Amino acid sequence: MILLNTGTRRLRVLLGGPGALPFIASYVEITTASGELTDEKATPGVTNGVSPVDLVPFPPAGVVSQVKLIWLKNILSASVNAIFRYDDGGITRDFTFAMLPGDLAQYTDGEGWRFFDFTGSLKTGSSTGAPPQPIPGPINTFNTMILPSLNDTYALRKIAAERFSRRI
Repeated sequence: MILLNTGTRRLRVLLGGPGALPFIASYVEITTASGELTDEKATPGVTNGVSPVDLVPFPPAGVVSQVKLIWLKNILSASVNAIFRYDDGGITRDFTFAMLPGDLAQYTDGEGWRFFDFTGSLKTGSSTGAPPQPIPGPINTFNTMILPSLNDTYALRKIAAERFSRRI
């Protein structure tokens, strides 16, 4: 589970080189006083190859953001290093891994990170491009499930909507 529970915490993505990769991050906002779900949000975007881009921005005061889904696809014809950054008021924890052309990185709440190659096959320690090491610290969850092939934005939005409809 990735929780951003103060106004100084956010989740970002950047590349270790030039390129623009599509991503989407889906999350819910929960009021800390009542524990009630107050909003469901999705942040679609593209990395810029220069600086970090917010996947999930700082939560408003009195709100916790719970990340439900993150999806990043290498659509480039070259390998690129993707860096997921947990930023806590300028103190950062980076999770870096190499993405070959066609690779997909996916985080699902409650299950953690999964990495797929260009064929949609789950990457394991024995396949080309072994999965990265887990993020150290409070957001370390690495055991996950396989979701259906995410070859287009429609399928991704449908999965995100199904996740949101389950409520926490």
